[in-house]
Amino acid sequence: MAADSPVPAGAAGGSLSPAVDELDATLLRLAHQLPLCRDPFGELARQAGCGREEALARLRALGAAGALKRIGAVLRHQRAGYAAGGMLVCRLPLDWIAAAGEQLAARAEVSHCYRRKAYPDWPYNLYAMIHGHCETEVRSVADGFRRDWEDRLEAFDLLFSIAEWKKTSFSL
Repeated sequence: MAADSPVPAGAAGGSLSPAVDELDATLLRLAHQLPLCRDPFGELARQAGCGREEALARLRALGAAGALKRIGAVLRHQRAGYAAGGMLVCRLPLDWIAAAGEQLAARAEVSHCYRRKAYPDWPYNLYAMIHGHCETEVRSVADGFRRDWEDRLEAFDLLFSIAEWKKTSFSL
């Protein structure tokens, strides 16, 4: 980062500091939707009108100052050929959740895997989103997990969406 490049001091409080210049704002806007190519940060820098290393340094500084939380990827599953998705929900004894979750999370078909608090009317404490080209593939992964953990599973279900109403991400 160049010595005269502003760093958004005080941005961690939730709003961008006046020290964020036009190039920082442009980088933040462009980082919202990185191009799908071999060097997305190089292309982002080209579009912003700066060098790749400067763009990366500025994004790192924005992150360190709290103005940028993260840069992540969103996979559009249907466009990638994964037409089926099912949410595996189960209840395991607390001392087995970490091991079961690690096993699920290691699967290429699993995009999300997390622990949640169970409730009397919703007893599940482990969740995993499983994707496949068809429902049979999703069920196969879920059934394999169920067989591996059947002696510890207290509850189990596999939930499939019947409609997708909205899928958006934050935009500037």
